[in-house]
Amino acid sequence: GKVRPASKVRPAGKVRPAGMLAGVAMAAGIFLAACSDPANDVAKFDDAKLERLASAGDKPAIAERARRSDKTDRDAAEAKAKADIAQADKDAKANAEGRKAFEAALAAHDEARIEQLAADGNPAAMFHRGEARLKSDDQGIHQLGFDDIEYAADKGDPGALLWVGFRRSQGVEGYPWNPATGRDMVERAANMGSVDAMYAAGQIYDYAGPLHDVEKARAWYQKAADKGSDAARSRLEVMKAQAAQPEDNGK
Repeated sequence: GKVRPASKVRPAGKVRPAGMLAGVAMAAGIFLAACSDPANDVAKFDDAKLERLASAGDKPAIAERARRSDKTDRDAAEAKAKADIAQADKDAKANAEGRKAFEAALAAHDEARIEQLAADGNPAAMFHRGEARLKSDDQGIHQLGFDDIEYAADKGDPGALLWVGFRRSQGVEGYPWNPATGRDMVERAANMGSVDAMYAAGQIYDYAGPLHDVEKARAWYQKAADKGSDAARSRLEVMKAQAAQPEDNGK
């Protein structure tokens, strides 16, 4: 009989590189994860997986990523507030005995004792001496006054912290403009119980500048008012009246 021709051999398909197959599998896995997991499950994903899904455009993942970022910011702010209060407590305890000695000498009008306390490094006495020295017309003594107050601030005296901090926040009297550093010093004094510092902290947040924050200003003014500050109470009344006025839309 007739000899049938040999069947044609079909050419083999192209072999895909292993790396490409792995990439396809990974992409498929991400896609399936996005499709199969309910939206609420994104809260259970670790940051790496969440980032992959968010980068791929998954809306629940994008929302969860934003929520975590906001929570991180809030946690950082809360941690800073707790650290500030802890530092204020530490400062108050460290300065308690020294302030007691200074106030006793001040009440007795014992200038010799105050001078001795300042010479011994008592922060409250040094701030007191520093303020007196700043009134001198002698430039050398005037500079010593700055040195005294700077030292007292470094040691956590609330009056000195307020004095230096507010000037730094405004960039006046020879201090370079450093709003954040100045604000931190003033708030440190406020957390130690200084009513004047509470009011000053409100001012720093109240007026136009990089730290402008009406809610924080109002909060500090309220704390100062609760402690008896008439200036803070007056400013709160002005802010309340301004908030009640209709907004000017340029009409």
